[in-house]
Amino acid sequence: RGPGPPPPAVVPVLALGALSTGVIDQALDLVRDFRTARLLGAPAKALLAAQLVGAVVSVVTSAVLYHAYVSGVKLPSAALPCVIAKSYRGLAFAFAGGASALPDHCLELSAICGFLALGCDVLRDVLPPRYGARCPSGIAVGVGIILGFGQVSASVVGLAVNALWRRRAP
Repeated sequence: RGPGPPPPAVVPVLALGALSTGVIDQALDLVRDFRTARLLGAPAKALLAAQLVGAVVSVVTSAVLYHAYVSGVKLPSAALPCVIAKSYRGLAFAFAGGASALPDHCLELSAICGFLALGCDVLRDVLPPRYGARCPSGIAVGVGIILGFGQVSASVVGLAVNALWRRRAP
């Protein structure tokens, strides 16, 4: 899309996209916390109490820290660009403006990637469990693409620690 005002539906699409990404992010954090608690043998009630304390502390401190941060730093800037905003903006234009707002060959590339993910899922089900477990999950790949590097890297580190833990103490 060239210069000019965005379609009227872009702002609601951006807001819903940000909301759904935040919900997914928090849900995955909670799942990781529950898995860690299970691995450590911590009771679920203690984990829920810790989550509640963390939420209260976050509500109290996040607004103050955000205000202190933005009062000294202009966002976005050349030093701190908002890279992920470009992808969100592109998605919002695509959802608000339809397929004509997409870059050339985007639909073909999306179809190829979708069929590759479907193929991986079919292979996971068809192959013997010993080999099928080694096929990547299409859902995991999709969630990794949506969340970005920060959450994905934390998940990879957690999975690596989990794998090492299981090897040493099965």
